[in-house]
Amino acid sequence: ISGMKTETLDKLVKQLAAYGFTVKLMCSLSTENYMCIDECCKKAHELGAKIVRFTNFIDQGYAKENYEDSVFLNREQINWVLDEVEKQRAKYNPEELYIERCGSFGPKQDEPGRRFGCLDVNAFIF
Repeated sequence: ISGMKTETLDKLVKQLAAYGFTVKLMCSLSTENYMCIDECCKKAHELGAKIVRFTNFIDQGYAKENYEDSVFLNREQINWVLDEVEKQRAKYNPEELYIERCGSFGPKQDEPGRRFGCLDVNAFIF
């Protein structure tokens, strides 16, 4: 998808939505684009996508080997993202646009009592 022109991708998303497909757009956030959450949600809604998911571009694997540390979000930027996701969730009816965020952001630093994480897979092994 990264190699596609934006106009082509926009047209494709609109067509899929028009045919009744549930379109989910995914966006990896780095220091270069993390402040565009409002813009991303607005565009996803206008195109007819039903879900937008924000993922933290993390310092591991291929990314660690091929990108400078300056592209990875720090704790302050992550907290800003988490606040902005909540603001955007308040703007949109979740039946029209459901806004997700990846667990790789972790909890907000100033909310020590609030837990956010993946389920323990071992709890489901019988």
